[in-house]
Amino acid sequence: MSFPALGSLAQSVLISAMFNGEHRINVAQRLFELGLQYRRARTVAHEISGCGIAVVNWGIKGYLVELDEPLIAWCVALPLLRSPVRQIVRTAHRANLPEYVRLAGTTALACIVGSTPPATRRLAIFSEDADGYFDCSSPPSLTVDHLDEVELWSIPPAAIAQGICHVDPLSLFLCLRGLSERPNLAELRRVIGELLQVHHAASC
Repeated sequence: MSFPALGSLAQSVLISAMFNGEHRINVAQRLFELGLQYRRARTVAHEISGCGIAVVNWGIKGYLVELDEPLIAWCVALPLLRSPVRQIVRTAHRANLPEYVRLAGTTALACIVGSTPPATRRLAIFSEDADGYFDCSSPPSLTVDHLDEVELWSIPPAAIAQGICHVDPLSLFLCLRGLSERPNLAELRRVIGELLQVHHAASC
């Protein structure tokens, strides 16, 4: 049986819960915390439960979702994820990054596993923060010796997995999964599996 791709709101709630090691989430409350459209909580709960990885308590205000075991939920959800990246912009390297910026792609993977990062740094920001980020008159710490590739997201990447080493794993996976780089994907799945196991052990 195949399922349609998750919408951006459902994807944000699901990823936030999985990477924070949560088994129970109030959908409306989580959407509100992420700065997203919490009035669509019922639709989001339907999408998540429709994947077969969660049970919804419709009697609780905001809709309480109880997720399956994290590793199982992750494996089922992977084919349903879609990239939130609207555009990729190359810009001058910025030494000091605002709080809403997240490392992405192979840059994030290198940070997680402690390997040498690529020469061109990959970043992810919410598209609504783009004007402020690209305003070169703001911080003086811009150089032209190196370039950054900045992903403009349709949702705020900083709000989804803020507790994991300042690296957003959703951006990391979505950046790599279409590149057919088997070694990178294998390493990525191993790292994500370890993160989920750590969260699971901590919650027991």
